[in-house]
Amino acid sequence: MDERYKGLRRILMVVALGQMVLALGLMIYGLKNQWISDMQSNALMGGSLLLYWVLMDIVEPVTTHRFDGIVPEQKTAYFKFMVMDLVGFAGILYFLIGMGGASGSGNLLGAAVFAAVMKPKRDNQRIFYGLDPIPGTEEEEEEQAQIEDSRAEESANE
Repeated sequence: MDERYKGLRRILMVVALGQMVLALGLMIYGLKNQWISDMQSNALMGGSLLLYWVLMDIVEPVTTHRFDGIVPEQKTAYFKFMVMDLVGFAGILYFLIGMGGASGSGNLLGAAVFAAVMKPKRDNQRIFYGLDPIPGTEEEEEEQAQIEDSRAEESANE
């Protein structure tokens, strides 16, 4: 990635994380001083998570030209990771909303959803960014063969 795009990515990351910290601080302060309700704090955190998602999953790839020269499989991986990220954030929000209620372990469903989508989200994200080979391609088959060869060497050395 070009240096100017790395700088832009850093700026977007700082803005995205900064607005989340600001929203969290505002929520805590507002709840402590009782000038916002539970529903308003949930809306604040939901809006903050949504803004983070938009900045990091939509604005960042577009502004850093991540779509230039990618193959259709990478586009598919992008949409998969983007949707899984949104589902994961919805799980976090459900968990946070449930923490304020008396639902007991029911709010753990949100945390479980978040945890369940993180591995496939990360796998698709790595394919989109070109860090992992696209499944079913010769490059992926060569990488698998190298992994198997190294495992065979390790077991032979033991």
